[in-house]
Formats: sequence, C-alpha cells, structure tokens
Amino acid sequence: MNQFLNNPFLWALISMFTLVGACSVVGSRKVGSHPALGWIIVTILSLGRLILVLPFVEQPRFYLDGFNVAQVADMIKMMMGDKYRIYIPDG
Repeated sequence: MNQFLNNPFLWALISMFTLVGACSVVGSRKVGSHPALGWIIVTILSLGRLILVLPFVEQPRFYLDGFNVAQVADMIKMMMGDKYRIYIPDG
C-alpha cells in the first residue's frame, strides 16, 4: 500500500481527473451551480499537486541501460535553440 501511495503517476492521474472536473464545473451551468462541488474538486486538485512534489514520493528518472534520456533531450534542445531563436534588431 505504501508503494501505491508513493507512485507519482497516481497523484498525476488524480490531478488530471480533477482538472477535467474543474473544467466541467466552470463550463457547465448545471454542475457549476453547486459551489460545494467546485470547492471539493479544487481541493482534490490542489492536494494531488502538492503531494506530487513531496520528498516521500519517488520522482521518476528516465534511464535506458544507464543512459539518461532527459539529458540527451536537453542537449538537443540547447543545440537547436540558436537555430530557432528570433533576433530583434535594435532601433
């Protein structure tokens, strides 16, 4: 059970479902007329987002056979940055 609660994807999933619920509260007259429902949805959304970054939740690192995929993606983005940067001339 402890491993289940430490899974960051659980808290991300809960946050995403409550985000959809929050959109339905804002976008619907029937659901939006109940302020208690909106309060509950926003509370659960905030709870999931806060728990997601706490130290006891394992943060995923994407490695393939000891190779850090995120660092390679960052290096590619840095190399491509100058090519797609917009320069605005002075004056």
